[in-house]
Amino acid sequence: MTLRHAGSTGHTEVTTYSVDDLTEEQITQILALFDVAYADADHAYLLSSFEVMGWIAFATNSPVLAGFAIGDAKLVELPRTEGTCLGRPNP
Repeated sequence: MTLRHAGSTGHTEVTTYSVDDLTEEQITQILALFDVAYADADHAYLLSSFEVMGWIAFATNSPVLAGFAIGDAKLVELPRTEGTCLGRPNP
């Protein structure tokens, strides 16, 4: 998916990855951006969220990481449905 905004000279791409597939380089980029965004960035806290959450989305502008979001999905029983996975495919 590619997002464009007014005044941008480039474009922003949003890509989703499994946290299990992150490379060391990607983790380094995430931690660097985290440090810029938070005065008291706690790397251990952020990295521990990878153990709980299954997915991460990167927003990049050219090769630069502009943002990220961490999330997950759960299998839930909803009324009148058998089992519905919200976001993550069933294993």
